[in-house]
Amino acid sequence: MDFLITTEESGMPTSLSLVVFFTLTLPALAKNLPMTTALTAPTKHCREDNLDECFQERTKANHAFEILHQDEDGRTLRTKKVALLVHGLSDSPYFYRDIAKILFKHGINVIAIRTTGHGTDKTHLAGVRREQWYEDMQVGLKRAKEVGDEILLAGMSLGGALVLREALLNTEIKGLLLFSPAYKLPKNFDNTCRLENPLQGPVVRLIGRVAGLDTDPYQARKEFGLGIRYPGIHNNGTCELIKVNREIEKIARKQVGRKSELFSNLDIPIFNVVSEYDTAIDLPYVTSLSQNAASNQRGLSHLVIYSNPGAQAGLTVEAQNTFRKDVSCMRHASVLLRPSAEMNYREVKCEFTSPEEIARFNSEGKYDFTPEI
Repeated sequence: MDFLITTEESGMPTSLSLVVFFTLTLPALAKNLPMTTALTAPTKHCREDNLDECFQERTKANHAFEILHQDEDGRTLRTKKVALLVHGLSDSPYFYRDIAKILFKHGINVIAIRTTGHGTDKTHLAGVRREQWYEDMQVGLKRAKEVGDEILLAGMSLGGALVLREALLNTEIKGLLLFSPAYKLPKNFDNTCRLENPLQGPVVRLIGRVAGLDTDPYQARKEFGLGIRYPGIHNNGTCELIKVNREIEKIARKQVGRKSELFSNLDIPIFNVVSEYDTAIDLPYVTSLSQNAASNQRGLSHLVIYSNPGAQAGLTVEAQNTFRKDVSCMRHASVLLRPSAEMNYREVKCEFTSPEEIARFNSEGKYDFTPEI
């Protein structure tokens, strides 16, 4: 505070002195933010008459949120269906801003949680454990039961793995909405857990350095969406996701036996959205859920694929499906969002035209676009 007084006396305007103060202190304060869970993360309550405004405030962009139907006196109405939305690894509930409004307008109460280790500081992903995410799911389910009868689970990437695991274990779940669900990762992620192993990690990193490979523990760097997502994913976070994947496969195999197809006992409606351009998930494995699920035999599941005409990259097509060939370069998190006018891709490489374009986009603080993770 003495700093502010000194600058005022020297002629610096109060508003400018405050800017200087917060510019110097906020980065340090951010590093000391406590790790939050679904129970302790800040939650904003969006109203029907301010849905767009609810997601525009920059300081609260990555908060958990609720959109609940109300009567004339402002009391929460219990709806027949309630949707619990779970975001992806290093991301935030903000990614559901479009889907949440659609669900709400169809008479569904919406709960979007923020999972442990997210929305504070990227270093928290270095210490997070999957058991904490499982606890987050229970917190979200408890809240969902308070405002709706039939529970629908929506999950993007990591969230897709968490909600699928819950659906396999919990008969109360009445439907799944999956967006680039990461319940199986490509083989190039195989070394991730070795990097976090105290015995194997140093050896793998040494070999990587000798081979001239990047050994930074924060991989999958993200150029866009600063403020609503972390700029990178720590290997530990990815490793915990891989462990979730292994548990899902173990649970699913135990339920159907050795000879049956995985997930063939899952008999609830499933809406599964994937993209051929997605390099963060094992596409054939992920799409097999839509084919194998018992609900597919009854016409209750649907697979939406963003695909290049004539080259479906081995994707399962036996399920009821829709090929969307009119939107180019939709990748991982992008399948959640409306195509934006800000997209300025090269046709082949699917990237912004220049580093200057990236810098301009980030400097404007816009949140309307999210390309590949």
